[in-house]
This record gives sequence, C-alpha cells and structure tokens, in this order.
Amino acid sequence: MASSPIAEDTDRFPSMQSPSLLQGRLGTSPVLPAILPPEKAHELPITMVQSRGISRQLAHYLVHSMRCLGHLPALALALRLRTRRTLAALMLYALLRQTDRWNAAVHNFIRFGSSNRPRFIQAQRKPYDCSKQFLISQHPHGVLLCPLFTWLGREEVPSASNPADKGFSTGMKAMNGLVVNLCFAPAVQFYTLHGEMYRDKVTDVSASTIRGILRRTRDRAVKESVCVCPGGFSEAVYSGYSDKHEVSFIKGRYGFIKIAIEEGIDIIPAYSFGAQDMYWGADWKRHERARLAQQTGLPLLAWSGKYGTNVPFNEDTVTVTFDPFPTSAYRPDQVEQAHADYCRYLKACFDAYKGCCESTRNKELLFIGKDSPPQVSPAKLYSAL
Repeated sequence: MASSPIAEDTDRFPSMQSPSLLQGRLGTSPVLPAILPPEKAHELPITMVQSRGISRQLAHYLVHSMRCLGHLPALALALRLRTRRTLAALMLYALLRQTDRWNAAVHNFIRFGSSNRPRFIQAQRKPYDCSKQFLISQHPHGVLLCPLFTWLGREEVPSASNPADKGFSTGMKAMNGLVVNLCFAPAVQFYTLHGEMYRDKVTDVSASTIRGILRRTRDRAVKESVCVCPGGFSEAVYSGYSDKHEVSFIKGRYGFIKIAIEEGIDIIPAYSFGAQDMYWGADWKRHERARLAQQTGLPLLAWSGKYGTNVPFNEDTVTVTFDPFPTSAYRPDQVEQAHADYCRYLKACFDAYKGCCESTRNKELLFIGKDSPPQVSPAKLYSAL
C-alpha cells in the first residue's frame, strides 16, 4: 500500500503515527486522527440473501429506474392523456406517504430490488458517540449517492417485530445508531422511493436548515446529526469521468467546514469507492456544466447505465466511514486552514482504502473547484455504450 501523504508530514501531523485524537494547540493546526489500517477495519455483514428470479430482476430494474426519476416520462404522458385521474392518483399517493405502513412497504420493496454487492466498512477506531452531534460528509456524489441509497434500502429496513423502529429514520445502524438527517437538494424529499425510505430525515441543504437541526436537538436526550454531500451536483457531472482519477469538487467550498467549526462539531468523512464508475457520463463541456450546476443548483448531468437504462454497469462499491476530522478544535478564523487540512485527511483516507474496490485501486483523488478544472485528460472507462 502506498504511503499516506499525511503520514509523510510528521512534523505537522504527528498523530498519524498515533491512534489518539489530540486537541490542537494555540497557534497551530489541530492534530489529526491516525487512519486505521484496512486489515483492522470492520466490514458489516450483508443480511440479505438475494434471489435470482424474474420478479427480483424486475424489481431491481424498477428500483433503479424510479430512484433516478425514470418514471417521469410516463407520468408526464399520463398527465397529458388522463389529467384528472392522474392528479387524483398523485393526491392519493401523497396521502399514503404520510402513513408508516406505506413507507415500510416501499422500503421493503427497495430491499427486495436492491443488489447485495455494495459493501460497508467501518474504519473508525471506536464506535461513534451518540451523545455527540456530527456533520457527516459523504463523498463522492455520483448520480444520486447510489451506494448509500442501496445500503440504506437493503440493510436499514424497519423492524417487523418492533413498531417503534422505522428503519433509517430511527437511527443509522451502520453508524452505530447516530440519528442522521440527510441535507440534500430540496427536491429529494419528494422523490419516489427516496422520500419513503428517508421519511422525516431528509430536507434541504441550506445553512439555516443545518444549523436549525443541530441547535434544536443539542440539548435533547436524542441528539441529531446531519449528512451533506459537499461536492453536490457539480461533482455529479463527473460521474464516469476516468479510470485513472477520482474527482472531488470541494475546492473553494468552505460552507460545510465553516458550519462545523461554528457549531463546535466534528466532521465524519464517508467515502463510497466505485460510485463514480457506476454510470457513463457525457464528456461534453463537463467543467462548464459543473460550474453552472453550482450556480443554479440544477443537476446538469447526462448519464446512462446498462443498455441505456438506469441500471448501473456495476454495483461493486464499498462505502467506508472514518474517524472524525476535528473541526471543533479550529477557531472561526481558521476556516481555510481547516479546509486544507480536511482535504489532506480525505486524500489520505482515500489512498489507504482505495484498494478495497476494484475500480478505484489504481486511481488518484483530484480536488477541483469552479475555477480549477482537472489538469489531466480523462481516460474513459466506457468508450462506447
């Protein structure tokens, strides 16, 4: 395994030689956590035995199609041809989504139609403390955080024997029971399948919403954390970009760091290896579209999976969670320094665990932003569909 770029800088990051997370000193950058070697990490077991029948294959297609909004053309046609009946059906659907029984049934349908190939590895040295709040930063975006969707749909299902357990909405088992709010694009809470599975734990990604969640639950018995994807739709544009490079569109994006520092919480990095390789993505004016996506908040990406559908080319992905990055130890005037240190820490995490996924084992992580496009030419994974 190649040496970590953080491990090489022992004067500035001495804790890379030690498992402890130390507080920063006045006038210096806080000490960062050591990265747990992959052989000591804990891989979560897969609880689902996947069937291979026609019904499962159909469900697999429907889950991927509907989660990627593939049903919208049919819905538009129905609205055009049978407007009243379609509107009535949509109203009934909106009412059903308010019921636990409907949401649980949809979540179980997602589980039935999900692949058992995506894996989840806990690379933190000790369980996350549920008495604390965290900001979870999910990387990369991919088309629609596809590996995270599959894991939650497959493994975080409601308990049939415990009516109080509503699956992911109750607490994320893969993160030691942390209550996690997904702060994504505002429309996600209304998406089919997404809304039923995330329930009341998905909302918009505005700073006021994130701060509101953290502050209103800070003094409660059950404290709630937030999950964001800093790369956003700009990063999604880089799906299917290269078989040599992985892209993180967070250069110059300080918002998530600033919020964490000011709210006094640490950031848990989570990386889904293989997410950017699940779909083909159009090369035409990638960076221009990424910049426009950042300005408008619109998903300006064109993607395609197997046979031109929303079924991905592969689902051999691995999501890894790491020890928290100590943003709580930085001062409010150290946002840029904290961001630079976070990027270095994320790259070290990436380099340490990229070998756990076949499609990323030979990749390099690039940090780009609206004014800093990739300086390398993409080597395409899929030359033709």
